[in-house]
Amino acid sequence: MDQSIGRAAQESPAIELTDEEKEILTYLGSSKRIDLRWLSEEQKLEIKTVLDRLHNEKRMSLLRISKEVGRSYTAIWGLCRALEIHTRTVAEADRESAVARSKHKRTPFAGTEDDRCYMLGFKNGDLTAWQVSGTSVMVTSTTTHSAFAKLFRELFQAYGHVYEYPMFEEGNGYKWKVATRLDNSFRFLINTSEASLEIVSKDRSTLLAWLAGIIDSDGHIRVGQNNNQARATLSVYSVNRSFLTSLRQATEKIGYHFDGPYLTARRGDTTPKGITYKQDFWNIALQRTAESQALLQELPLRHSEKLMRRELALSVDSSTRWNDVEPEILKLRGEIHAQVAAFVRRAEVSYLLKHKKKLVD
Repeated sequence: MDQSIGRAAQESPAIELTDEEKEILTYLGSSKRIDLRWLSEEQKLEIKTVLDRLHNEKRMSLLRISKEVGRSYTAIWGLCRALEIHTRTVAEADRESAVARSKHKRTPFAGTEDDRCYMLGFKNGDLTAWQVSGTSVMVTSTTTHSAFAKLFRELFQAYGHVYEYPMFEEGNGYKWKVATRLDNSFRFLINTSEASLEIVSKDRSTLLAWLAGIIDSDGHIRVGQNNNQARATLSVYSVNRSFLTSLRQATEKIGYHFDGPYLTARRGDTTPKGITYKQDFWNIALQRTAESQALLQELPLRHSEKLMRRELALSVDSSTRWNDVEPEILKLRGEIHAQVAAFVRRAEVSYLLKHKKKLVD
């Protein structure tokens, strides 16, 4: 290893370098000139991956990197810009120093790979995540279900403070917003549904964990009737028809055969609650009871409402008459509706008190 790299590492032992990182830094330090025109796409990707990781995940400053390789700060900054690597501004660096002073500490992701994939599926289903600064990722959603808010807290509160506050939207009524700021180890949450599916499909376990997150976030487990026979079905919804097609193909490879995509609602259609669809809305569905039940038994679901629906779906078979199971379905539906109504009422009361408006009984 280059002596200058060795000295810099000894002077700043807080950041431990991997062998891959040492190799790239040594290459940058020993090369007379780094000209991207003479590098292969593979070489450029390797350099970009390492510099991005050092600067944006391990929080190594460009000045520190320049000292590691024995080059000027300007040269390293220019290389990062050419490789389209996000570089922190002075303001961002100042905010980063404020992280240490924050009363709400953020800690790195510490779960299993299946945990990571479940969390990614949950985000792809009904969360929004973006790089809010050079040091943190913001994750948010809105909900009228207390079970959803509870699951959001359970997933993220170990890593960052979870905020909950009431909202009011004209035409949509009262609801709760949940949000958290996480450190850069959660940048994987920024992946789109399509990119996520490509990542998780390499292994059956990770695909199932991710799909469980999708179902818990925005899927539907239903017990309906067909010629007075009870039937269990499982559906996934999205405005992205091509994504649902890709998901159907991915699950076929592990033995499950979704039908669709079917058009659930057209752009401009309005729900009974007065919500208007801004885009065409699609779904794919497992419509055979035995196949739905087999997948439900494999999925590591966590959402309490979905777990109750799964239990009910697993209780029926080809001999179950609709009249026999209908009372349990109506009871569960009533319990969930009551919980939603209570949660929405809490949002209304909290919102009106916060904004000092008159409460209406």
